[in-house]
Amino acid sequence: MAPNKRFLAAWEDGVTLGSAWWVFADEWNKKRFRDRQLDGHGSHLAIQRGLEIDLIARLEDGQLKAYGIEEGSDVGPVLIAGYYFSKTCKIDYQDDTVTGLGKKFYEVRIQRQREPLPEQQPSELEPGLISLIRKNFLGSGNESIWMIDCRARKRRLTGRMI
Repeated sequence: MAPNKRFLAAWEDGVTLGSAWWVFADEWNKKRFRDRQLDGHGSHLAIQRGLEIDLIARLEDGQLKAYGIEEGSDVGPVLIAGYYFSKTCKIDYQDDTVTGLGKKFYEVRIQRQREPLPEQQPSELEPGLISLIRKNFLGSGNESIWMIDCRARKRRLTGRMI
């Protein structure tokens, strides 16, 4: 079967899984990593692990897309669903593989979401959530919207409510 041309192009343009944690890191974390690497105590590995966890969260959340070649398939690269980056799946950065839910993907490459999402009608939850944020956080002086984002990200990474 012929490969999907769009997936093939995205896969070819993508970054290998093993280097994606670095490529998609922000400049502040790259500087922290380099500084810690120079001190020679191995503390840079903790920063690397944190960046790998952030990469997985962004893949699971759909901010980044993963493409890979499914074991036993002859259709070429396929889009790997975000749920393959859950806690139950194995991500091997050295071999660029993702294994889980009975499947294995080789030569995994990562790419930013390029296409803008189509306009969507707000869900019923969104207006209520927005008013809750406005009521409890905006102008209260207690917390900022940034803290809400940090808590949501931590909840996604740890699976625990804060």
